[in-house]
Amino acid sequence: MPSASAAGEPRPLLPPELEADRREFLAAIDRAVETRPEGDPVRAWLMDARARDLWDRYIALVRRQSTRLAIVARGDVGRLYTRHLLDSLNPLSFFDAPASSLLDVGSGGGFPGVPLGIAWPGSRVTLLESRDRKVGFLELAIRELGLPNVRAVCARLEDRSVAWREEAPYDLVTVRAVGDLPALLRSARGACTPGARWVYFLGSGDRLERFAEELGQVETAFEAREGLFGGLLLIGRYRGGRNGA
Repeated sequence: MPSASAAGEPRPLLPPELEADRREFLAAIDRAVETRPEGDPVRAWLMDARARDLWDRYIALVRRQSTRLAIVARGDVGRLYTRHLLDSLNPLSFFDAPASSLLDVGSGGGFPGVPLGIAWPGSRVTLLESRDRKVGFLELAIRELGLPNVRAVCARLEDRSVAWREEAPYDLVTVRAVGDLPALLRSARGACTPGARWVYFLGSGDRLERFAEELGQVETAFEAREGLFGGLLLIGRYRGGRNGA
């Protein structure tokens, strides 16, 4: 029988492989909590019962819809917690307070924007996705999870007269599994606060040298750092003000 969630509702039933994946996820969360001192904001975000409940419900929804919408690669369906949810939470250790506004570029099925929007309920999160079917899923997730701070927009980053800019300015940009990072950062810059931060989820270290050369043309400082759960990320900050001022 499924256990009760923080909201008093039964925890969503998961297939056996995801139950095992969830146990591994919770063990990783608990290990991270043990490394943080009392009063540390990251510890509070990871221990929050509401967030844990919503992460469970989100993963169950992704699992139900994944075959129809190809939300994740077929081989990842059995490790949604450890492959996608943990990775989405990797940037938490780089922040001592939630971002006030977050733009998730090429959000796809909502990783990392939805998990971060759950962890930071006071943050205004925009999920930018150009594919109609994926946006339909994101809107479903926002409704079913009850996330008033999260909005999905069907548009491309280079579309300058569309709804995602109505939420600007942003003080954090996240990019996961999307190519041409320098071009993306240049396009997003005009909608960001002065000195806005950005996080790119780096798939492998062999791309660092290429990024270092290309990002030098974007007027941004950055460094490669290991995330809270071991993933390698590029963490950067725009120099100057909006539009390069």
